[in-house]
Amino acid sequence: MRPRILPSVLILLLAAAAAGAGQKPEIEVVLREKRADAPTLQGVTLVFVLDIRNSGGAAESLARYDYRLVVGQTEYIKLETALDVPIPVPAHGEAAIALPVKFTYDYLFAAVAEAAGQDRPSCNLVGGMVFQDERKREKRVPIAFSGDFPIFKGFDAGSIGFEARDLTMGGADITYKGVLRNPNGFELRPRSLTYKVFVADKAIAEGTMTGLAAIPGRGETAFSVPLLLDFWEIGKAVFQAFDNPPASVRLEGELEADWDWGSLRLPFAKSEKVPVVKK
Repeated sequence: MRPRILPSVLILLLAAAAAGAGQKPEIEVVLREKRADAPTLQGVTLVFVLDIRNSGGAAESLARYDYRLVVGQTEYIKLETALDVPIPVPAHGEAAIALPVKFTYDYLFAAVAEAAGQDRPSCNLVGGMVFQDERKREKRVPIAFSGDFPIFKGFDAGSIGFEARDLTMGGADITYKGVLRNPNGFELRPRSLTYKVFVADKAIAEGTMTGLAAIPGRGETAFSVPLLLDFWEIGKAVFQAFDNPPASVRLEGELEADWDWGSLRLPFAKSEKVPVVKK
């Protein structure tokens, strides 16, 4: 004969079950940020930075994890890792872990044909993390995150030319004009531009510039530097370069910029011959 459950007891059991269903798990793994590190023409590393939050009253340790990373509809990588030194997560505390995924473009395009024509392929990371308490009892917490990553096509900075309002053997009132070119399919947002300009192997300008406009995908942004030059100080060869254009100029420096995956530094160096427009 099946035992009878009194209505009041049944209500209490249902209430307890409902409360348990609405409780947050003691261990939560949440995505803090996705960033792309060390971009080159050969590849890039996408880093998932995760926060591990322990709301329980006992310490836990991350012992191992596994994940699959899928690009489009294709599995790109499958990984299982056991940590030699588990990462402790204190009771009512937090810890952090970074999961780097390296994309080598040649391998990516061979394995995932659809990625070759994209500027920022989408991806999904799915797996789990296994935690142990002090008694080595284990619990597995599933993880699932989505995102995208850049197909980096480089960066270019160059010289447009000079505009001379006054040019004599003694000196010049002249403006240098440069350009920042972005061949990528996504925007770059400059923080600062550090530059050094050489003419006839002499440095005629250097400094750091801020407040530059965003460089659109497959676009460019110009910049200019006004100069007052003393040829008696920097040398006759610089005057001759300006007086007999095109002038040989070398631009060196570094652009620090934000993009959709954090920030990056883009060094550059380029030599070319440019016009000198005399006004």
